[in-house]
Amino acid sequence: MNAFTGTGRLIRLVLRRDRGLLPVWMLFGSMVPLAFVAAFTGAYPTEAARQAYYETSVHTRAFTVAYGALNGPSLGELVAWRSGAVIWTVALFALLTVIRHTRTEEEAGRRELIGATTVSRHAELAAALIVTCTASLVLGMMSALGLIGQGLPVAGSLAHGFGLATAGCVFAAIGAVAAQFTTGAGGARAIGISVLGLAIVLRGVGDVAVQSGDGPAWVSWLTPLGWAERLRPYGGERWWVLALVAVALLTWLAVALSARRDLGNGMFQARLGPAGAAPGLRSPLALAWRLHRGPLAARTAGLALIGIAVGGMSQSLGALMDDSGPAAREALARIGGPGTLVDQFLNPMMTVLGVVCAGFGQMAALSPIVMTVGSAALIAVGLAGLRRRDMPIG
Repeated sequence: MNAFTGTGRLIRLVLRRDRGLLPVWMLFGSMVPLAFVAAFTGAYPTEAARQAYYETSVHTRAFTVAYGALNGPSLGELVAWRSGAVIWTVALFALLTVIRHTRTEEEAGRRELIGATTVSRHAELAAALIVTCTASLVLGMMSALGLIGQGLPVAGSLAHGFGLATAGCVFAAIGAVAAQFTTGAGGARAIGISVLGLAIVLRGVGDVAVQSGDGPAWVSWLTPLGWAERLRPYGGERWWVLALVAVALLTWLAVALSARRDLGNGMFQARLGPAGAAPGLRSPLALAWRLHRGPLAARTAGLALIGIAVGGMSQSLGALMDDSGPAAREALARIGGPGTLVDQFLNPMMTVLGVVCAGFGQMAALSPIVMTVGSAALIAVGLAGLRRRDMPIG
């Protein structure tokens, strides 16, 4: 039996488990740029209107941090720039998908069950990476074909699609590495999302420096998001920026780390807790606070940062639309509904933030079920003596 025996069967298993999620992800990532084509064509139908939009946006730092560096006023360059946030989504999905099919399976005990069959040690990791990277490539190709179908240049469309695929493949490999360090999937996700957050910050700092002509522009080269951006779709494509070497090195590192740890363990060993609980942890409500205070603090900080960015962008909208002409204002009024321009921008943003907050509430409410599956709630019930007292844990 070689190091990857059984990989084909595990690939089929991953595809079966994600048969609904993968198509939705690929359709979302490939269709959003097409929506931006329609939006820019309707709001800025002439080259003069797009030039005015470019001249205003290129000097708006909030836009640069959110979407990346804007390289030119052509329709393709505007679409590629506005799709910068899609790259984050592709990277995040790829990262979480690999962790879910590796460390989560190991933590739940299913990896040990699969290992009892004719499956090699690295087959599960290989299957997760192959499926995720292939899905990223298909997503990128679908996006490229859609943009070509909209009449955009072929070379730029292919570069944009390969940029999306590159981000997905690199962060899939980062997820594979993160899964080797911790004993739990939550820790692996925290490492991976922290790397993604750092990549976003570095890319933003570098792009602001590029647009302003002053500052450490080189920091963009430290992040995979910056590599995808440096392909420069529709603006003199740079095909040599593709991060295939980084994907190969990270995959090799993940396999090497996997071979050097025991099943169920990570490179970082979990610390043992105290023998007895502190007085403040002797109730279900106190346990709920202890379990959720970290995620709650992280989400609060993240929402605060997003709020600062959204506030900065909303302040730039008035000046932006003054230079865009009546056609753009009319188009946005049709899309956004009643109210002022800033309200039309803030309403959907607040809706998205509300969904994020609701998601945390749902996860907290469902945590007793997760703990029951992992037997942690059974221990809590045995100590508390009353099953109905589990619910404050969520």
